Amino acid sequence: GAGARPHADALDPHLRTLLPPVRPRKHLEVRYLDALPERWMPVPVILLAALLYDGAARSAALDVVGRQPLDQPAWRIACEQGVGDLRLQEAAAALFDIALDALPRFPDGYFPQNADALLTEFLERFPASGRCPADDQLERYRSDPEDLATWR
Repeated sequence: GAGARPHADALDPHLRTLLPPVRPRKHLEVRYLDALPERWMPVPVILLAALLYDGAARSAALDVVGRQPLDQPAWRIACEQGVGDLRLQEAAAALFDIALDALPRFPDGYFPQNADALLTEFLERFPASGRCPADDQLERYRSDPEDLATWR
């Protein structure tokens, strides 16, 4: 719009607050777990725990992600399309399948009783369909712009 534009130096303090979604800090700091509707919050916790704490799952997951390019065009596609990109959709589905296979190897009570059903439902509703939970919110807004309720 009209008016003065901020100088690049004015943006610098704000740019320093942009952090990657996962960063190693002698532990993994995963910064997006609370960015889901309450119903889906257990999914990334279950998925990450299964992939990180089971040796076979971790090895298989590293193989899946190792096949994905980490160059600038790949990051751009990931940002713009997410699991709408078939390659990312397939990788996400493979990671969910690996985690689902690992669940029975954990002791009883390690995960909620419905962990496998929750992972499967999330996988089918979102990554396998090329969607993410934000798509539900966006569709609701498009159909009723006055409905500004939070996640459902």
